[in-house]
Amino acid sequence: MCIRSILHPQTRIGRSTLYLPQASYQMTMSEKNSFLKVLKEMKTPDEYSSNVSRCVHLKQRKLLGLKSYDCHLLMQEFFPIAIQGNLPEKVYMVLIEVCNFLEIFALRSLKKVNLMDLS
Repeated sequence: MCIRSILHPQTRIGRSTLYLPQASYQMTMSEKNSFLKVLKEMKTPDEYSSNVSRCVHLKQRKLLGLKSYDCHLLMQEFFPIAIQGNLPEKVYMVLIEVCNFLEIFALRSLKKVNLMDLS
């Protein structure tokens, strides 16, 4: 079944508790801080989106109070910019493809050419 054995729970030497190894898509604390710092310092044109920097809480490492439109913009446009350099290349490329898919899928009018690009 191609189950990744490197992600199975493992026991540490001398301890009886199990721990889960970090997956390649998980961010460390410093990567989370730099990701949120990019979002905090991001400037957008007037009336393009609400002020996303107000929704970023660096001490708690959270995004709070985003509206649905801001979530769409975050996934389609801001997320690829913010994660650049924070994740491994193979994970970054997969996330870019997902963001591109969401951007094309959210268009008001789907064209055959756009759908062919997705496949």
